[in-house]
Amino acid sequence: MAALKKHLKAICWRRGSSELIGFALIIPLLAALIFTIITIMQLGLVRQTLEYATYMSARSAVVCEDYSTALTQAQTTARMTLANSTYGVDSDNVGVHLELVGGTSSTSGSGITWEKGALLKCEVTAPISQFINILDGDMSSCIYVMVERPARTYY
Repeated sequence: MAALKKHLKAICWRRGSSELIGFALIIPLLAALIFTIITIMQLGLVRQTLEYATYMSARSAVVCEDYSTALTQAQTTARMTLANSTYGVDSDNVGVHLELVGGTSSTSGSGITWEKGALLKCEVTAPISQFINILDGDMSSCIYVMVERPARTYY
């Protein structure tokens, strides 16, 4: 290391060939910086796309009559929303998880049922591939919404 410092100090940096050496030393750092900026921008676009797909799948699920129909509808909507994505999201391996997390005042404590007013947690997970493969893996997004159907009838 000391020999490298001594060699770098011995170079006359005002000559043309020395500027070329300096340029060659800085190019990898500039390339790494540019690739990092592109990866961060792509990661932001993927996050926005995934949050939009989560919102769309949750909205399609809360208007269904029962849980199984809602899960099927949410999975279909998430795949269709992410199918047009060109940001590195694999739309074929999208996972959607629906969970009822809060009930209404009519829930009798034995469990939360699929009824109007119950809170639904929708989580969409998708594998992503980045410009630089350092950050490849799964990314997920979560949203809480209220079930809108079916309306409970009391008679």
